[in-house]
Amino acid sequence: MKLKYFDLSLVDPGFIPSIWEYSKLIIPECPTIFSYTPNETAIKICGLERADKKIKVKNIPGNVKMIRMVSSRETSFMISPDLMGFMFHYPDTNEYASLVRAVKAIVYKSLRLYNVYLEENDNDIYFIKDGMRKKFFGMMDDATYDGWRVAIFTLTLNFDSELANKIYNFDDEKFTKKGEVFDISKIVGGLYEVAHINRNEVTNNIIQKLADRYDLEVSEENLPDNELSKMNDFAYKSSNREWVLYGK
Repeated sequence: MKLKYFDLSLVDPGFIPSIWEYSKLIIPECPTIFSYTPNETAIKICGLERADKKIKVKNIPGNVKMIRMVSSRETSFMISPDLMGFMFHYPDTNEYASLVRAVKAIVYKSLRLYNVYLEENDNDIYFIKDGMRKKFFGMMDDATYDGWRVAIFTLTLNFDSELANKIYNFDDEKFTKKGEVFDISKIVGGLYEVAHINRNEVTNNIIQKLADRYDLEVSEENLPDNELSKMNDFAYKSSNREWVLYGK
């Protein structure tokens, strides 16, 4: 079986929800993976919680977009041109039950050439710098439609902690200690802080190792016009401000 691979390169952040919804818009004929990089900075909101629950919306600069993806998990994070993004649509079968663990192992192996010391916890991976453990990788997956699932995983190469500190509400246990708010740069970072990462090399390694793990043959293709049209239509419909900010 083949692994259909779409390398989208730079994409508008508003198109990313369409990649997440791909297996609802177009039922895949085989496991399908996308790689992409946002062409500008944006705030991604997942789930149906209000954006202002964790984000100081009034502090978001006018040039920073906001997008929303439907998921069973509620979270939000920044995306930017210094991010490597992957979205994998796969059958909901026993064969793929270990996908999250497999992806984490593949990322470890793909970064081994750069001599970066890594640690993991749950779905996150961290590097160590100056005694601090900094998150640069995150992953989540969800059911989609008719026996398919989707997983998103990202690697941050450079993290804008100044913007993050400005816009996020650090009001939960993850970002507080003894009542004092952390500087987010002490817990989140980008791989460029510890290594020079070759994007293309790491991307190709991840795609090939994922294919090898599930005995698939990589088939790099271009999005057909009819699929691209459906995805663009969905992206347009998903740009409604009330939906993006408040999930309604």
